[in-house]
Amino acid sequence: MIEAIIFDMDGLLVDSEPLWQRARIEAFGAERLQWTTADQEQVMGTSAEAWANYLAQKLDHEFTPDVIIDRVVSQMEVYYDESIPFLPGAQAIIKLLSQHYPLGLASGSPYRLVNAVLDNAGLRDYFGEVLSADEMTEGKPAPDIYLEITRRMQVAVEKVAIFEDSGNGIL
Repeated sequence: MIEAIIFDMDGLLVDSEPLWQRARIEAFGAERLQWTTADQEQVMGTSAEAWANYLAQKLDHEFTPDVIIDRVVSQMEVYYDESIPFLPGAQAIIKLLSQHYPLGLASGSPYRLVNAVLDNAGLRDYFGEVLSADEMTEGKPAPDIYLEITRRMQVAVEKVAIFEDSGNGIL
């Protein structure tokens, strides 16, 4: 029997993947960063550290991963200040399921963006636990973030339904 539900954020609740792609290109310039659909699929659902290291390689290590993260995440914050592109029904399902189950949010996004989404949309109170890959040693596809949030929610893993959309997150 399901006792709790955990959501991923990017690509599942928020249609952020096109914004991530745009932010990476805008942060470094299309002439400097050749970013393909294959690149996007490679980093989708991973931690900031993982995609920043990937980007550093693509940029011939001209920038450190910390600089890359700051520039890209800052660009994403600008987009989220303008509007949050929720997928159809995302907010409604959160509100509906929160009436029946404790909810958790486990995101590969940095807390800066998780907080921007939850606070700007007024959704923070629907989630009992919120966890970012910022706190994890290994991001998705490692199961660490899901194991940690279930521990914090005090629910056995086998009694949790997890909603995840990315290949890395599903792995």
